[in-house]
Amino acid sequence: MPQNLTIFLTIFIISFSFSKFLDANDRVYFDLGEFALCVGNTKKARQYFKKALNLSPENPLYLQYLGKTDLAERQYKAAQKQFVQAQQLDPELIGLAYDLATTHFFQKEYPLATSFYERAIVQDSDAVQTAVAYYRAGMAYFHCLAYEKAIVHLLEAAERSHSFKDTAYFVAGICFYHQQDWDFAKNYLKQVRVYADNRFLRRKASQWIDTINRRQENHRPFHLFCRLGIGFDDNIRFQHVEESDAFVNTLFLHGQYHLVNRLNFKSGVGYAHFKAIHFDSNKANLIISKPSLYALVQQKDYKWTTELAPAVFWLDSDQSLNRFQCKSRISINFENIIMPYLLYSYTLDNHFINDNQDGNRNGIGMGVNFLFDPDFYQCQTLFTSEKVSSSHRDYNYDISKAKVTFNILVHPKCVLNFMGSIGFRIHEHVSSLYHVKRDDKLFQVRLGFRTSLIYQFLNFEMQYQWLKNNSNIPNHGFKKNMISCYTRLRF
Repeated sequence: MPQNLTIFLTIFIISFSFSKFLDANDRVYFDLGEFALCVGNTKKARQYFKKALNLSPENPLYLQYLGKTDLAERQYKAAQKQFVQAQQLDPELIGLAYDLATTHFFQKEYPLATSFYERAIVQDSDAVQTAVAYYRAGMAYFHCLAYEKAIVHLLEAAERSHSFKDTAYFVAGICFYHQQDWDFAKNYLKQVRVYADNRFLRRKASQWIDTINRRQENHRPFHLFCRLGIGFDDNIRFQHVEESDAFVNTLFLHGQYHLVNRLNFKSGVGYAHFKAIHFDSNKANLIISKPSLYALVQQKDYKWTTELAPAVFWLDSDQSLNRFQCKSRISINFENIIMPYLLYSYTLDNHFINDNQDGNRNGIGMGVNFLFDPDFYQCQTLFTSEKVSSSHRDYNYDISKAKVTFNILVHPKCVLNFMGSIGFRIHEHVSSLYHVKRDDKLFQVRLGFRTSLIYQFLNFEMQYQWLKNNSNIPNHGFKKNMISCYTRLRF
């Protein structure tokens, strides 16, 4: 017999015998399916597992692995069906609770997911799988608003696997925030901000730390702010005061006390006081006194504030203006990244020096705060429009203004800031004095920096400010420069 024919017959006999062996042995099909699943060939794995089940339809292990194949293909409903059948045959099958929990988790059925993950944790059949079970159970508890349980499981996951540490600490910090354990929240979030490998996660941690700091400030029953400064103004302009330069001392005080201090609702009284004393021109000295009543309502990402504030202005120790103002603001917080807001204000003015200016103001505004990368910069834009109606037609006009502000964090204790704005003032009627409609364009730029001193509540600030008003009426056009230094205290 030729040698080639002998080899052919030998291979044929072996192949025929092996196929017969496969047909008779479901375990071999299962092993082949398990290998195919391990290498990611789910199509072959499904074929082998189905053949194994044809030979042994009541085998819970084969049903489990057929479900794992569906799970690998993200067919969660089909996988769940196989796992439930396997559970009916063997409720204590190793790894089955974990698999069932996974199908519930990815279908956002979080209460069921937590129940099965807890069983998987008790089984503790595989170290890696148990770490994943702790992590996903913590995430599921977080979605169920069970923050205390979420914290326990997330921190355990971080201890068992370093790969979960950053995300687990981040979510645990948010859980502590919702429990109002703000110090613990900041501790975990700061670790994420400093040590996390993922830059996006570090940025999100910074945003949450800023949110917690604001919430801590808002939770106190009182707020106090004081700013004392000295500056040089090269062009003083206050009504009848002629243009001149002078040094000026300024003092600004502001305080609030919450009579009602709930988490989602606050209401109370406030007071603001401003005083500017010019060294060389008493006629330009200005005092503003402003008490207020306010209310704040916050629900999830929505915030609404309103304020009623009468104010009195004194110029050169004489009462010059009584003002009553009502302001409202509504803002929305999108993931602590974008915060748009709307403003409305209504003002009544009673002038003592010039009765022709008595009237009212209606103002609307729209702005957006951007916190894309608060570790490095913050940005704010604001667009406002105000209509002024007075007792004399010479003082009826519209004001529109656009403003952009940047804060750049060059150091944890030092902030550079920039503000630029442009405004348009257009009068409705021809001036009875100049016989032309007044049309102004006001440009303003401010540059400055702020740094913390010995204590966190104590800051030093320096500013340079440039203003220019272009008017078609020469008497109303001006340009001025001002340099100021301030000491700020905030409690």
